[in-house]
Amino acid sequence: QGQPLPQGPPQKGAVVRRAHQSVVSVAPTGQALKSSATKARSLLDRWLKRKIVSVMVTDISGFNDLANTMATEELLVMHSSYVTVLEDVGKATKGTVQSLVGDRVIL
Repeated sequence: QGQPLPQGPPQKGAVVRRAHQSVVSVAPTGQALKSSATKARSLLDRWLKRKIVSVMVTDISGFNDLANTMATEELLVMHSSYVTVLEDVGKATKGTVQSLVGDRVIL
């Protein structure tokens, strides 16, 4: 089972030793490890499926300059239209908007 953990304030490097001792004391061996790996692989095979995907990253060229020169209301209308078009593209291709930060959209 290993050495008992020391009492008192930890010395330099003590956290690593303690974590290592914990891992070593509970690590399965032999058949138990093989069985755990087989179960984990079986779950992964059921939950995860490999797919070929496409990612589209868009950005409005000169957006910061536009933001500094346009009225706020005009900028919001333009930006909303831009995002709506990209959402439609996503729906048409069975995709979704994954990230929207400022004028950057990731489908």
